[in-house]
Amino acid sequence: MSVVKLIFLIGLSLFMAYLSVSLLNLIFDLKSTNVIINTIFAIFVNLCITGVFAFAGFALPTYRLLPDGFYNILNSKSVKMLYNRTKAEWFRDFLLATFWKNKNKQKQFFDGTRTHLMHLVNQTKSAEFGHLMPLMIIGFLSIVFAVQVDVYLGLATMLINIFFNFYPIVLQRHHRMRVQLLRLRLDRNKA
Repeated sequence: MSVVKLIFLIGLSLFMAYLSVSLLNLIFDLKSTNVIINTIFAIFVNLCITGVFAFAGFALPTYRLLPDGFYNILNSKSVKMLYNRTKAEWFRDFLLATFWKNKNKQKQFFDGTRTHLMHLVNQTKSAEFGHLMPLMIIGFLSIVFAVQVDVYLGLATMLINIFFNFYPIVLQRHHRMRVQLLRLRLDRNKA
């Protein structure tokens, strides 16, 4: 990655952090009970806070802030069950029909080759970390909003947080589980 791109992405992350703080100040100052305004606030809180971690993760290997053990899938059955019960395949289908519709963009994530598997694993770790931190921060803020500002704002913020952050985490863990199972099969076939 070029230095210019690195600086640009870090700058975007810092700008999103600034926007997040400014937006939170505005929310707590206004204490609006207007449904339309609070819906807009809920959307922008999610976009800004998630953006902080997304842009930082595009620039730097932020996923390394958590130990490797966090990313290992120890119980593939529980990941499959969570994936199926939450209907995460609907979220995956939504992404493939919209953001990830472009085949070239999909190939940047994974080109289908055995040598690209580790790249895929690192991409899933990066994406998971980039959604895990906002999930926790926005989850906490949702409770604070519900208690101190407006119950609707808290609920709307949490629902959007689930869609923006929880579902991507489930999807990334499911991808990594499938890669781990594939790598086990490949290793057995080599032996």
